[in-house]
Amino acid sequence: MKRLVVCVVIVAILTSCRRYESKTGRERDVNMTQVDGEKTIKNDGKSNDNSYVFETDDQPFYFMSNMTGASNGYYIMIGSYLYLYDKAAQEITLLCGKPDCDHKNSECNAFFRFFEQQICHYNGALYMIGSDWGDEENWCLYKVSLDGGTREKLAVLYKVDELGQKGYVPSLIVHRGYAYYTVTIMGQTQSKRSQSIYRINLSDGDYESEEIYSMEGYDMFIYLKGAYGNKLLFHNTDLEDGDIEKLRNYLFAYDIESRGVTECKLNENHERFRLIGMDGDTILYGDEDGVSSYHLLSGERKVISTEFYADDVKLASYDNVNLYFYEAGDYTKPITVMNKEGEVVDQIGVELTGSSSADPIHAYVLFGDESNLLAMDMKTQEFLVYDKSQLGKSEGEWKRTPYEIVEGDVSPE
Repeated sequence: MKRLVVCVVIVAILTSCRRYESKTGRERDVNMTQVDGEKTIKNDGKSNDNSYVFETDDQPFYFMSNMTGASNGYYIMIGSYLYLYDKAAQEITLLCGKPDCDHKNSECNAFFRFFEQQICHYNGALYMIGSDWGDEENWCLYKVSLDGGTREKLAVLYKVDELGQKGYVPSLIVHRGYAYYTVTIMGQTQSKRSQSIYRINLSDGDYESEEIYSMEGYDMFIYLKGAYGNKLLFHNTDLEDGDIEKLRNYLFAYDIESRGVTECKLNENHERFRLIGMDGDTILYGDEDGVSSYHLLSGERKVISTEFYADDVKLASYDNVNLYFYEAGDYTKPITVMNKEGEVVDQIGVELTGSSSADPIHAYVLFGDESNLLAMDMKTQEFLVYDKSQLGKSEGEWKRTPYEIVEGDVSPE
């Protein structure tokens, strides 16, 4: 289960021609679309739907999945509690609203014990994964109102009694009417296993899980990276011939309309890379060559900048306008802002409380949407907001807003 104090998992992905078994058992090329019933539809090569709709689309530009944006502000999980940074009031508070609540048990609207650190906003509501903590200990998809007043269990994603504690939902994306998720078996076994992507229709009221894509390989791992227009990007890793020394990385684009699956060949040797974002038909990523672009339709690769690359500590984000880079662990260095042509347009200093190798990480640059850069300092208990309209101007500065942590014992009931 992910928590706010996390290891930043940076997994690479790439592509070569492989073949996989579809869920119908028929062998197919990954460059063909997913099987739709008994009919396999070939990728027609049409351009992406490049539009972005705030209320209905995934928000892949935040660094951590424990936060999301809505029209009223930003929601973020801190420990077992959900907070709201109100844009209008410019303050961050627990999402409770109950008078005289001491916030120390499950009666508190902001209390989300046994929930994954994943939040998605869609169409005026929040979607989260949590345990119903009943006899079967199911892990479920929940719908939460923006004021925290209602919490509805929609569907069971997996059952602990079937998968044991090895079962894990590492990625959740809500995009254009569907909740997409994966269920991963943890641990390296050096044996073949199948991993799948599922989706749940949020508008039909049935909330049934549908398997839409499946792959098999040695220690297969699938992670959803973001949805852009009509494309769902996911990466997978596996071991070549089960050899733990031969980790291969791949990136795929799933067309949510035609169910076509396209392999994105970001480099030649299945080396690790970092996905930064997607701009229309162009994927932006970093690898050993630097920051590059990959055109989904033509397959053309182009190096944008050699100054920044996907090493172990370089964090990156794309907000549909600019690219942002930050070196995690070195809080003396600024955030670098670069346009899509590789030109540095600004460097923004951010004063965060550093941590030594012996201490847990307690400061984060969260990146942000087109309006604001966001950061968090858990040692000083401050939420930081930088207005992006100030980019390129010397007068830009961070607004630091304190927040309170619930202290004392917290009971589940």
